[in-house]
Amino acid sequence: MRIIKLILLSLLILMSLAAGVAKIMQTPQEIAFFEAVNMSLGLLIPFGIVQILGAALALLARTRKIGLMIMAAGFVASAVMILVGGNIGFGIVSLFPAGLSAWLALTPTEPVSDI
Repeated sequence: MRIIKLILLSLLILMSLAAGVAKIMQTPQEIAFFEAVNMSLGLLIPFGIVQILGAALALLARTRKIGLMIMAAGFVASAVMILVGGNIGFGIVSLFPAGLSAWLALTPTEPVSDI
C-alpha cells in the first residue's frame, strides 16, 4: 500500500505542478479557459502559484498534509470552473484528483519499521 500511495502522491504533485506552471506561463489554453468561465485573468498567476506551492509542500514529509490539502483545494477549484464552463463529464472526473489528495492528506502515514 505504501508504494501505491507514493505513486499517487508523485502523480498528484506532477499534475499540480503542470497546472500551476501552465497558469504562470499564461498559456493560450489557460487564458481561453479563464475567459470562457468569466474568471479574471488577474487570478491566473496567483492560482498557479498556489498550485505550485501545494505541490512543493507535498514533497516534504513535514509539510505533506498541508500541501495535499492545498492541492485538493486547487483541484476542486479547477473542477468547479470546468463544471461552470459546462463540461459536466470532465468536471466530475476532475474531482477525482481532489478526492485522492484529500484522502492522502487524511490517512495516517505508516511508521517505518525497524528491521
